[in-house]
Amino acid sequence: MQLNLTLVWTYTLDGTVVVAQFNVITDSGRGVLIGKTIGPGVITVEPEYQARFRAQGTNTRAELNILEVQTSDEATYRMNVIPTGSGFLSQLVVVIVNSPHITLTKLSDNSVILMPLTGIRRKDAGKYRCTADNGIESPATGDLWIVVQYSVEATGSGENVTVVGAVAKTFTCPTDGNPEPNI
Repeated sequence: MQLNLTLVWTYTLDGTVVVAQFNVITDSGRGVLIGKTIGPGVITVEPEYQARFRAQGTNTRAELNILEVQTSDEATYRMNVIPTGSGFLSQLVVVIVNSPHITLTKLSDNSVILMPLTGIRRKDAGKYRCTADNGIESPATGDLWIVVQYSVEATGSGENVTVVGAVAKTFTCPTDGNPEPNI
């Protein structure tokens, strides 16, 4: 499920909006323009942000909408409003995007498996439930199967038989393997 995020700033101006703009602050402290408008209304978003960002500014409120929030959206955002009359309004907000906590549980015994999976053995084969939780909404879950392939091996002894003359006899050779061996 994709989540959208709306950042809202409310304010009281001495006058009306002349310019409203949003910036994302880079690691160097520089502001990169997301979009701006002259006068109140829909903010024109820069081409590199148009796919997932929407914005508007009024005389009492500014909104920045981020659609389908991604980890790369974790940043500091600045809203600037220049009104008629006196003053200048500039406010920052930091957006932290929680990376999901992933849990893998083997359903046969409810044992929790640590990620990443390493050193997988034959006994690890089976059905698992994967749970992803980022603390924002209900966790997402899905079931999966782990199939472990391994070399063929003899698992026991066949029987010793004495065959007389032209008598047909079937011999057995107990084996195990995945995929199942053809003997």
